[in-house]
Amino acid sequence: MLVKLLKSRNCVKVHTNFLVQKRYLAANEGMKKREEFLENSYINRREREILKNLLQKAELRDRASETAVDNALRGLLQKHAVKFTDDLLRDLHEWRHASF
Repeated sequence: MLVKLLKSRNCVKVHTNFLVQKRYLAANEGMKKREEFLENSYINRREREILKNLLQKAELRDRASETAVDNALRGLLQKHAVKFTDDLLRDLHEWRHASF
């Protein structure tokens, strides 16, 4: 009887240790996943900020080049005594970007 009791206690103790170890591993795995998620979200957030800044710079550069083109067109048309209007500018831009 005493042997059975000791065996059952050891069995319970081993089983309890197994459950504790299993919970610890599950918690540890959860922590790893959370850390990985936070790291990935930080990288994604940082990449989004970089892309946003690059797009803003590209838009500024495009606006500057469009302004330079507009000024060149305005100067060329005024040189030939053509009345320059916003509608004419819009039409010229559409014509320039049209694919034939």
